[in-house]
Amino acid sequence: MTVSTTTNKIIYSGLIGQTIFAYNFRVDRKLDMNVLLDGVILAQGEWSIDGVGEDVGGNVTLDNALTADMSVTLLREVAETQEVDYQPFDAFPAETHEGALDKLTMISQQQ
Repeated sequence: MTVSTTTNKIIYSGLIGQTIFAYNFRVDRKLDMNVLLDGVILAQGEWSIDGVGEDVGGNVTLDNALTADMSVTLLREVAETQEVDYQPFDAFPAETHEGALDKLTMISQQQ
């Protein structure tokens, strides 16, 4: 895993009838993505996401097509928590460690 871009936000001028919006940054969990419609956060159940865990991103699909030209913002926002707990004398978990560093990078980008 890597965090290969400094991008964590995309703003679209959405058109009437549009439902699909691409993003080009890694999102590790659906909960890490916020979708805003004219600045108002949409509930998790009002949209779906593909490409979770992919370095190149994916698409967010709104459940309902836009009924007016509106601003759509896709924003990765990870929780500022530390969830890795190393145990003494265990083998070094390289993938876990890299994931923790990736999360720190994402947190740094949203600051």
